[in-house]
Amino acid sequence: MVKALVSVAALVVASGASAAVVGVDLGTGAPPAFLGGYSMSPFGDDGREVIGDVNGVGVAEGAPFGDLGFSHTLSHRQIGLGWSTWSNGYEGDVYYNSTNDLPIPRGDGSGFFDVTLAMPVGTAAFYLYAESDPFGLHTITAFSGNTVLTLEVEGQGGANGYGFFTDDGSTIDFITVSADVGFAIGEFGAARVPAPGALALVGMGGLVGLRRRR
Repeated sequence: MVKALVSVAALVVASGASAAVVGVDLGTGAPPAFLGGYSMSPFGDDGREVIGDVNGVGVAEGAPFGDLGFSHTLSHRQIGLGWSTWSNGYEGDVYYNSTNDLPIPRGDGSGFFDVTLAMPVGTAAFYLYAESDPFGLHTITAFSGNTVLTLEVEGQGGANGYGFFTDDGSTIDFITVSADVGFAIGEFGAARVPAPGALALVGMGGLVGLRRRR
C-alpha cells in the first residue's frame, strides 16, 4: 500500500514552465506497475562489471528509453555482490554512493551526501529505491524541484521506494537523493510522456494507478 502522497508545484522543465510534480512514498514492497496513471517500465539487467565505477545507466545497460545520468561516479553493485540486503525480494543492480570513496558534501557544510539523477529525455514518471550503508534507521531524502520526500529507511533489508510523476504531461529532468550516510540506489523504473491524445486517460487514471496489491 502506498503510505504517503505529497504534491507541490515544482520547476522541473528546461523551458522554465511550472509543472505539478507529485511525490509518493512507495514503501518497501514491490514497485508499482502504474504510477500516477503512467505505465511503468522497470530497468533491465546491467551487464557491466560489478564493483565497477559508472556514471549512469544507458539503454544498453537496461534503461527502457534514453540515458539516466549520475552527477558523479557511483559503484555498480548487485544484491549479494557488494551489497548485502534490499527489500521486496529484489536481487538486481544497485549503485553505491559511498561516503568513504566518494565524499560529496553539500556546499552549505551540512555534511549530507547527494547524487543527482538526470532523467532520460521525456520522463513523466520515475521511481527508485534507496537503502543506507549502515544498518539501522537513517534518513534518506529524494526531491525533484520543490517536491520533497524525506523518509526513515532501515539499512538492513529495508530499501524504500520513492516515486515522482507529473500530472500535466510535462517532464521531470532531475531527481536528487541525499543522506548523511552512505547509501545505494537502484530498482529503477520510468515512463515517458504519453502522446497528446493519451493525456486525458492518464489524468483519469490518477490515483487509481497508484493502488497496488502487496
